[in-house]
Amino acid sequence: MGHRVNNFDEFSEMVVRAQPDEIFGFFLFDSHFESEGVQRFAARNFSWLDELATRTGITFFVPLSKMKDRKEGSEFQNISQRVAGSFGIENKNLPGIILFSHVHEDSAVYLPLSAKDFKVDLDSVTKILRELFALIEDALRENTGNNIQIVLVDIRRRIEALKISNKKSKLIKTIGRGIIQTLIFSFSQLRDLAHTFVGSLGQSVDT
Repeated sequence: MGHRVNNFDEFSEMVVRAQPDEIFGFFLFDSHFESEGVQRFAARNFSWLDELATRTGITFFVPLSKMKDRKEGSEFQNISQRVAGSFGIENKNLPGIILFSHVHEDSAVYLPLSAKDFKVDLDSVTKILRELFALIEDALRENTGNNIQIVLVDIRRRIEALKISNKKSKLIKTIGRGIIQTLIFSFSQLRDLAHTFVGSLGQSVDT
């Protein structure tokens, strides 16, 4: 399912408490004016993204303000930069979608997207996201019972195979502009970062 998130400690706590067989996705985009189209698309289509994630069976985070925050007048904080930094993703490689699990030493997969498409070609964006979520759904279904690391590796394998078999794929054309990264990531790094962040606010996270 989809989750609006604008608080890093809330995000990290949800991930740390998750089941070991759960896959997360995070729609990473910053607040730079070039990413305005991405943020506008995410806000207008959050319900659709929620539907895609629910059908696929993953938890998908989107950096957007929540209704209760808007009612309370809370200031929105886009945590994409902090999350991206946790995975070693440079700012220049945003926007994109990262798929990961909290299993220790798991392989995260980062798929870069084009901010320009969100301004001039929303039809392509829609096709790209449909194709990506369908690919994830197929990988999860065909790897039922397997370690999540195997599923993530299979997702990358499917994308690589798609490069060869279907060069007309919108997903492949978009990803072809950047690099699909497989990141070896110890989730303890994110947990430690969460403690640092929360500690600076004089709070604590129960892990």
